[in-house]
Amino acid sequence: MGRMSGGKPGAIADLNLGINYLYRCRITNYASTPIFKASFSFRAIFWEAIKDEANAGGQHNGKMTLNTVWNFEIPKIEPGKDSPFDLYFFNMTSQFVQVLLPVQVILFDGQIANLVQPISYGMHFSPNPSVTSR
Repeated sequence: MGRMSGGKPGAIADLNLGINYLYRCRITNYASTPIFKASFSFRAIFWEAIKDEANAGGQHNGKMTLNTVWNFEIPKIEPGKDSPFDLYFFNMTSQFVQVLLPVQVILFDGQIANLVQPISYGMHFSPNPSVTSR
């Protein structure tokens, strides 16, 4: 999973990178005032991909190669359901990746707020075929 900064907010991103799955993580501020410096932590877990000899073209995960936390700060989230902040996640590695969503956010004044989670609680990525086929 490579980190990629996309430039200015609202800019068009180039998705012609051989991306096999793209997840959007939408953060909405339902309060009546903006939120500043919201800090989140995403856990990312990587596993090696092993070719499945019993299934032609299949793969399964092997040993864990990395278990890390990515800290992320959003400078400002405007209020209202029509002003969400979107993060996009994709896998640019030859490994399986799982990203666990944060359950809380730390606000600029140190307050901790709980986040509403989708049912899945995370994102799962297969190895990127454009990387594994090289």
